[in-house]
Amino acid sequence: MGDIPFSTLFIHGTVRDDTGRKMSKSLGNSIDPLAIIKDFSADALRFSLVMVTAVGQDVHLAKEKFELGRNFLTKLWNAARFMQMHTKDTPVHLEALTFNPDLLTPDDKHILARLHDTIAVCTDNLERCRFNDLAKTLYEFVWHQFCDWYIEYAKIGLNAEDPARRAQTRLVCHYVFANALTLLHPIIPFITEELWHAMDYGAEADSIMAGPWPKAFDLDELGKWGIDSRTVEYVENKHDLIRVGRTLRADYDISPAKKIRYVIRPENAGMTELLRADAASIIFLLRAESLSVDPDFHPVRMINGISKLGTIFIPIEGLIDVQAEVQRLNGQLTKASGDLMFVTRKLESVEFVQRAPPEVIEQQRSRKQELQDKCAKLCRLIAVLSEEGKMS
Repeated sequence: MGDIPFSTLFIHGTVRDDTGRKMSKSLGNSIDPLAIIKDFSADALRFSLVMVTAVGQDVHLAKEKFELGRNFLTKLWNAARFMQMHTKDTPVHLEALTFNPDLLTPDDKHILARLHDTIAVCTDNLERCRFNDLAKTLYEFVWHQFCDWYIEYAKIGLNAEDPARRAQTRLVCHYVFANALTLLHPIIPFITEELWHAMDYGAEADSIMAGPWPKAFDLDELGKWGIDSRTVEYVENKHDLIRVGRTLRADYDISPAKKIRYVIRPENAGMTELLRADAASIIFLLRAESLSVDPDFHPVRMINGISKLGTIFIPIEGLIDVQAEVQRLNGQLTKASGDLMFVTRKLESVEFVQRAPPEVIEQQRSRKQELQDKCAKLCRLIAVLSEEGKMS
């Protein structure tokens, strides 16, 4: 008796439904957690609730929001399946694991640096009870940095002819994934425990809970693996380059499955050799037929996009029917212009502005900005193709 039962309390905001009403039994608008567990799983319930519970804000909840947690768990599960298929023969001893800097690619070094950034941020968020920020940080790292980017790059290393290169890629995959599971465990304990054993990470501990919490390395400590800020920045900028290349395909309706030629004119001379040495990964992610890196390139009949590493070009000769593509884009511009005119007239209506709820007005303003941006982009695309058409 007399002992303090809890030394730390976490108080969240009021839980409201999607219309903003406070959830209560009397209103009949509360959500049955057992039904959510049945439909989505206990971990999906936990992850979704943590994600939407921001410090100092009310929680707006609807059943659809639990899809976020379910989708994240599916992504995590699929990553584990991929690794089991490609790395199952690699013995994993996490505590003694180290890397050969000579075998690490820029993408390996980037994901290791981002992992240790994530460990530092997550540890700080846990200590300060910022659980929402913890979940968001892990969502970004696991979904985007690891699954969307690194696993794609890893496919190159996992299929390399050099057995040492293949082994190093497997080790990076396991090191990153095992640490990610540990960081996620406080939020989603069931699936992380299951995957921990399925991936055979239990050599050092019988349970993921009994293992050590990850320790964050700074850049000086990561230097033993040849990781520096320049390499990390380069890979971030490479992601930007690949996004620009993919956007060019989408803008001009070029099938993602079609193998095409790309040319990069580097932003500066120092990038030329780095891009050439890393061409294989760029070709793979862009699904390119070939890639040339030429600092003195002068384009003829090319479409282009600007990235942080330089300008990326695609030849249109034999790839795009310029006249048909201009016609398609003009059709989109006509529709977007009509939609913009409709929204603009609505916002200019005094009656609409006086009677509509503030959130509806804000939605229409956002819609107007989106349409303005779309029209401007379509005009730019049409101008580029029209100019190329004159040259043909």
